[in-house]
Amino acid sequence: MTEKRQDGLPRLAFGEAQAIHTTSVKEAADRTARMISSFNYLAPIAGEQKFHQKVATIDINGLVLQANAMTPVRMDAGSNEELHFCFSFRGRMQVVVGGKTIEWNPGAQAVLYTRHTHRAGEAEIRSCLLARLSRERLIATARAMLGEDQNQQLRLEDGVMRLIDMKQGGVDFATLFSQICQQIDNLYLNRAALERLGVDDMFYRHVICLLKPELLSADAPGQKVRAASTNAIDAVCSAIQDNSARRLTYTQMEQISGLSARSLHYAFQKKFGCSPMDWQQREKLQAARRTLMKSGGEIDLQQLSRDLGFSTPLSFAHCYFRMFGETPAETLLQSWSLTD
Repeated sequence: MTEKRQDGLPRLAFGEAQAIHTTSVKEAADRTARMISSFNYLAPIAGEQKFHQKVATIDINGLVLQANAMTPVRMDAGSNEELHFCFSFRGRMQVVVGGKTIEWNPGAQAVLYTRHTHRAGEAEIRSCLLARLSRERLIATARAMLGEDQNQQLRLEDGVMRLIDMKQGGVDFATLFSQICQQIDNLYLNRAALERLGVDDMFYRHVICLLKPELLSADAPGQKVRAASTNAIDAVCSAIQDNSARRLTYTQMEQISGLSARSLHYAFQKKFGCSPMDWQQREKLQAARRTLMKSGGEIDLQQLSRDLGFSTPLSFAHCYFRMFGETPAETLLQSWSLTD
């Protein structure tokens, strides 16, 4: 994701093929201001004649992500109420907030801006990912993941820029965010598929794990597994079966059951021998098979894959074959022969 393109800029985190290019500093500043409402100015370090920016932006269920690459610049933003997460894939970045200078390296660290006062910074030629997050959703998702232990709940300090190491608990989150970007890249023109896959929920959960790395440790204090009632698990299973056209996210399952991420996972492993997501996948594939067998050979496989919440027909066919040892088309042919 870091190689340079013919335009002289590093590759975007996602949306390279759909990128908007500009050599206008004003256009670039206006575009940045749509992500950071209090953005003041952008000044090319090497002069306006050598300035170049490219950008791709997407909104997935209210999660606004911007992949941005540009030549070296200085930037300035005033105080605002927004919450931003920024990660650089290429190019070192430096910012001054409240008189404190912080520098972070590409691939190794990210920053989370909470409500804050004036900030100014500069960056080398770079390619970064900027996310505008909902404070309320971040806290609600953390509450669902952490369960009932209020002492472990996520707290966001105002006026603070948090520098976050991207390796936590043996997990390389730079790789995980790259995988999300790759998924967005593959489905950039199909936002509905990204929403069905819960890419936005996945992004929020990764940010929360960076802020609360104890979630990654099975032995962390305050992360004991709570016994799950049958009703709690049944409620999740019913919700999965009642939402055939959309995949429930882990956060939705936690909210339905009232269980933490760890307790929910443990409960499904104990009852079904698999994770909640694996159980959901199995149910959707079983539903697909029932539909195909009753179809009489007349059904649109692409539409069926969309109706069951799969991102693409190819993904549906791959998962289906792995579970049943035949493709959806082969099952459809059997259905047709039974009615012939």
